[in-house]
Amino acid sequence: MGDSGALSSKSLDEPELKDIVALFHCTFHPTKGNIIDWSANVLPDLDLNGVEFSCLPSGLHLMEEDVIHFTRQGYQGVCIFRRRKTSDEGMRGARLGALGLLVAKSPRPRPWRHLKNIRRLSNQLDDDYDDRECLRLYFEECQVALTPSPTPWEGWASELSKNPYHPILRLPQLLRLLGPSAMTFIKHVLGRKRVMIWTHPAAELSCLLAIVGVEICFGQDDFIPTSAPTVLGMVGLSDMERLKEETARGNGWIACTTDRLFMEKPSIYDLIIDLSTPSDLVTRPFFYISRPRVSLASRNNHVLRAVRFSFSDLRISSELDRILTAQPSDEYKIIPDLYESCCLTLAWLGLRGCSFLGKGGIRMEGDDDLSSRVSVIHSTEPAPELEMNQSRSLGDPNSDEPTHRAAVDVALALLSVIHRHVNFLNGRLSDLIDEKSPLVDCQLVIYPRDISSFDLSPLSNLDSDFLRDFARAKIQDEGVDVTLRRSWKDILSMWFSWP
Repeated sequence: MGDSGALSSKSLDEPELKDIVALFHCTFHPTKGNIIDWSANVLPDLDLNGVEFSCLPSGLHLMEEDVIHFTRQGYQGVCIFRRRKTSDEGMRGARLGALGLLVAKSPRPRPWRHLKNIRRLSNQLDDDYDDRECLRLYFEECQVALTPSPTPWEGWASELSKNPYHPILRLPQLLRLLGPSAMTFIKHVLGRKRVMIWTHPAAELSCLLAIVGVEICFGQDDFIPTSAPTVLGMVGLSDMERLKEETARGNGWIACTTDRLFMEKPSIYDLIIDLSTPSDLVTRPFFYISRPRVSLASRNNHVLRAVRFSFSDLRISSELDRILTAQPSDEYKIIPDLYESCCLTLAWLGLRGCSFLGKGGIRMEGDDDLSSRVSVIHSTEPAPELEMNQSRSLGDPNSDEPTHRAAVDVALALLSVIHRHVNFLNGRLSDLIDEKSPLVDCQLVIYPRDISSFDLSPLSNLDSDFLRDFARAKIQDEGVDVTLRRSWKDILSMWFSWP
């Protein structure tokens, strides 16, 4: 269950932990449903009603423990869920509860720094469930000051070294799980699209993926820009209006849910990632993009189309994979599907650098041995059987200092590759806009040779749509429209260097 015992005074007196605006405990009542049975709040205009549905999402009763990340009125929060055995009448043998908090707004809110302490508080509630004095004391010690001073940003190395619970430290696990399709996720985040992550409990992995998505795409500096997609964390069907409000902002959002009904509402999002893989089968998550339905006879005007990744993604994916394979891990034994296996095999058998694909062709770099890669792809070893609590929950960080230092090094290496790629895309887009200025009729027209200059393939719908959305997000406040010109004549002109 994690650390036990009373909280030390040192952990409570750290200045950087004095950022809590609300601390609360919610539970499932047999006749009233999800309720907040205790709370403390320093902001009179902060309404906690409804937060209990984010902290006790559908299906969580199957878990013994879970970590949920969520937001409320722009404040980021985290909670620890516990299922406790009880003989109380009407509770059906178990009491469901979640202890959570919200932290003050800042350039970089860090609610996960409280995870160790609220886990200890949850342990104290295991011993005496009705004890709320320990919660009150922790709130008084860690509540935000009247004039809060945000923790200064000292760079990613310092950030990860000081915060063993930082979501970026789970980046290797997430990339191993997503495989090359991680680039599809990154493209949608950079394009400020609406991304929904559906999962079965445990929900911690999906929450971390939502946070990491914005950090790796927009977290190069000491703050997350306001134009970045909003990380909503855990949402439910009661948050439909909230999703519409975030959509109206125009910057996109990333949310996660355990409600299966969201799969039947594709008009709400642009991409949905299905992390509901059964715990005994370790396979890649499924990605679906939402597309308008041609026929209007159906009640739903959008339809889901399966999507994986494009060939141009394999270059960056291979760089990430080289870092990951240098640090073997038994956490996920992924068996690639036929599509992924064929793409990787063809890439190494000679399609890399094909001129007819332009710069977006496959150019797998490095001295990896093809035979070893193919043997991994076609491995017949059975996937390890994972317990339900382990398959989707990442658990406590390892307290061993050398292990933590190694995890920081791997995360920094992966961040460096992704940030370098994002900086290249941003720089190339700025150059493209400058090259085409002044724009005719306030239109930025993108041709196949432009797509190719981004190391993307003009033959890929996924790449082309990404560049269009990426450009629109860049100049959305300037009243400029972005148009794709990708007919066969345009593509042949690129191939044969026609004017």
